Amino acid sequence: MVYRAPLGVLCSLAAACALGQLSASPYYSTLSGFNDTSNMFMSQTAYDGWISHSGADPDTFINAMAITGGTTWDPDIDFFTPSGLFSYYDPGVGYGTYTFGTAISGDTNWYVGGLASRWGDVYNVDPGVYDFTLDIIGGADANATDLLASIQYVFEVAARLDVSATGEATPGVIHYGEVTQVAMTVQNHMPNRSFFSTTWFFSGGGMSQGTDSLTHVGWEGDWWEEEIVAGGSRTDGHTAWKAAGAIPTGTYQGYMGVVGGLYLGDWHWVSMTGTVPTVELVPEPSGLLVLALGGLALIRRRRV
Repeated sequence: MVYRAPLGVLCSLAAACALGQLSASPYYSTLSGFNDTSNMFMSQTAYDGWISHSGADPDTFINAMAITGGTTWDPDIDFFTPSGLFSYYDPGVGYGTYTFGTAISGDTNWYVGGLASRWGDVYNVDPGVYDFTLDIIGGADANATDLLASIQYVFEVAARLDVSATGEATPGVIHYGEVTQVAMTVQNHMPNRSFFSTTWFFSGGGMSQGTDSLTHVGWEGDWWEEEIVAGGSRTDGHTAWKAAGAIPTGTYQGYMGVVGGLYLGDWHWVSMTGTVPTVELVPEPSGLLVLALGGLALIRRRRV
């Protein structure tokens, strides 16, 4: 992926480097949220980013994070930032947790999720485009309140994500030990906007009948960063499921769907509705024959 940072971000990075403390940049700079999320399993907007420190610079302390609204900001947009600590991934080290007010030493290159996040419907905010910055505050000790770096983000509010998902399991009838494969079709009903998938998901047991579930044996297809143009659709694999273990026969239904939105990196979860994958788990034919023979034997015994 090639990312071109906005001019404001580049300027803030230059200023941070000049201070010799931290640099920061966004992963995806523009994401979306919706006034109505009733057609979704879940809706989240979460901005991620990179925070870096050079080993040639003195120890640096992050003491707080805050959101500063831009020229189009609406105060009713309720984003929250990490408080007290955050988790990160450093490609050179692995996963870790940073606690505010502790020293950052040496070379670090942290990928941090959820620098600014929100859930659910966007209330009392008109559709439109809103800008803000995520400010990283700290300095040379645990009491410092310098502006170390800022990341510029854009948030688009739309009325509704008009996308639907359906699925089908093949084969539709299986025996114990056999596998069924689910395919998914995502339809974009929006007349002038593309839908971008982020990933795909299942909830609960995935393919379930009450509290019993088939066993998930793998993800299928590719729904990473796929674009479905306005009015278009896309069909691909979803998941594979096996009838393993002592589970009852009967009809198992899929609880699953796609994650995406108006921009790459969006996390709005759209479940399959209408046509959903179902599979019938039946006994082995040999098992049915044994039951039938047993029934005949019982009848004969009663006649004797």
